[in-house]
Amino acid sequence: MSITYAQRTDDKLYQGDIFKDTIFHYLPPAILILREKESYLEASKIEDVPNAFETREIIMANAEKGKVIIVSHHCDVQYKPIIQIAPIFSITRLPEDQKPMCRKNNMYNYCYLPANENVGLEESYINFQLMSFYPVDLLNVSNRIVSLTEESINFVHERLLWYFTRKKLKEISPKLPLDES
Repeated sequence: MSITYAQRTDDKLYQGDIFKDTIFHYLPPAILILREKESYLEASKIEDVPNAFETREIIMANAEKGKVIIVSHHCDVQYKPIIQIAPIFSITRLPEDQKPMCRKNNMYNYCYLPANENVGLEESYINFQLMSFYPVDLLNVSNRIVSLTEESINFVHERLLWYFTRKKLKEISPKLPLDES
């Protein structure tokens, strides 16, 4: 299965929409709690804060600005204030020995996206490991560069199933017609 793209002209958001210049976040390996001290915020490791998380806390997170894809279903995107997104990274971020496996979609935590020069999408991959919840109001429809076709969204669903279960769809439901790539 090869991912294919479509252009949308309306202002609605859809599962499979890809955006540029979007800030996304993910937690670092060591979580730091931020607490107000006089006129500044002090960062502390969780183990150094005796009453950590007895109430809502402010924590530090990593953030980047780049491309993301909407993972949530269409109906959630249209009607829910919080949706799921996943970052899209250039394949150049991967070590050389992982690039061929990524291109063949043989890595459960990634989904390969071929380049689309018409919209400025280089050869990339969706990183399922860094999916996060995101306020839908922060997505700017003018930053949508392209959308996945319905067939491609279904392929991403297969990859998500593999990511969450470590089983390919044909192992779970062998009666369904599947691409054998």
